[in-house]
Amino acid sequence: MKTRCLCPAPNASKQSGAFQNDTRGSVAIIFIFFLFVGMGVIGGTVDLGSAYRTRAMLLDAADAASLSAVVNGSASLNAAAAMTTDGAVPGAAAAAEAAFMAQVAGQDGSLHPSATATVVKQGTTVTATVSFIVDVPTHFMGVFGVSSVSVAGHATSVNGTPAFVDFYLLLDNSPSMGVAATQNDIDTMVNATGGCAFACHETDKPGTDNYSIAHNLGVTTRIDVLRQATQKLMDTAVSTATVPNQFRMSIDTFNINLHPISPLTTNLAAAKADAAAIDLMVVPAQSWNDDRDTNFDVVLPQLDAKVPASGSGVTSADPQRVAFLVTDGVQDMDPATALDVLPGASSSPNAHRLIQAFNPSVCTAMKNRGIKVAVIYTTFMPLPTNGFYNAYVAPWQTEINPHIKDCASPGYFFEVSPKQGIDEAMKTLFLKVVAEARITS
Repeated sequence: MKTRCLCPAPNASKQSGAFQNDTRGSVAIIFIFFLFVGMGVIGGTVDLGSAYRTRAMLLDAADAASLSAVVNGSASLNAAAAMTTDGAVPGAAAAAEAAFMAQVAGQDGSLHPSATATVVKQGTTVTATVSFIVDVPTHFMGVFGVSSVSVAGHATSVNGTPAFVDFYLLLDNSPSMGVAATQNDIDTMVNATGGCAFACHETDKPGTDNYSIAHNLGVTTRIDVLRQATQKLMDTAVSTATVPNQFRMSIDTFNINLHPISPLTTNLAAAKADAAAIDLMVVPAQSWNDDRDTNFDVVLPQLDAKVPASGSGVTSADPQRVAFLVTDGVQDMDPATALDVLPGASSSPNAHRLIQAFNPSVCTAMKNRGIKVAVIYTTFMPLPTNGFYNAYVAPWQTEINPHIKDCASPGYFFEVSPKQGIDEAMKTLFLKVVAEARITS
């Protein structure tokens, strides 16, 4: 009889251990798990990258919208300039929000962000801020229950309201401004008149006075150059203004007293038209009033009385004020009206006539009231063939420049040749006043 062996097979325990140690199923599960997580991370990165790009686009739109509220010439900046108190600029926030939404719609019409804007004036500073928030849909993160990513941001732009400035032009039209403007024109006048370079305008010699001779010969005089330069200045002011009614201009000529050419006005086209009337002083005859036709000591106090104290320039109701003087710097007046007799004036022809350089003390009162005084000195050209000049001006001509310069506020003085540079000097001084008015305001 055969007996069945009931003992374990020799390798039974090893097979049992092999079965117990088989982890191939677990590895597969772990692999699937990490694959799932990895895909989620990659998908999340894609979604977050999309949200980042959306936010960058929205920041660009917010930046453009905030800038549109403060850029020179914008309706919002104009409204801010018209405000007399600090605070929110009327209508500006809504306009900035609308500008932001228009920018976004042009980039991605599927986005519907919430936007808020503030546009506030504080002193001369206007600050515009545009803020936004939006939920950006996700594509991969939804697997984890995240259907959107919220992004937010803001952009701020700042600008200053432009300074409002009133300019009071005081232009010398005394007989000495009838001197020919260049050496060639001086020579032409001397040859045509038997030695006189002055284009005197005398009503007792209609058509035959030196003024008529100069015009008939095509000679350019100082007053001609000054007239053209003043008209160009109006064009410069128009092109420079960044808000309506930023600049006002008043034009006066002077000899014995102020003579109005154009009233203080924001209508610079009208002021330009008025400036065409700038011309040489007309006298009844040679030696009328003993030729005492240029009196700064009378005219400057008259201008001082006309110009109010300078304001802050923050609003049109409180403008900064500038006296703009163009002259050759030589006085010829009744000594009884002189505020002071300067050294060298003893060369005057008689006791009833005082010829001297500009007296700078007459500008002090205006400067003490905050009024800037800008001066363009049209160089008094030597007239060596003229006996009167040689006797009564030449001895102290070197004093003309320093005296007239002392009248000007620091940095607001130009000396120019009678023909070349007057218009450029007027433009340069104007732009300097405007730039510094903006800084100091």
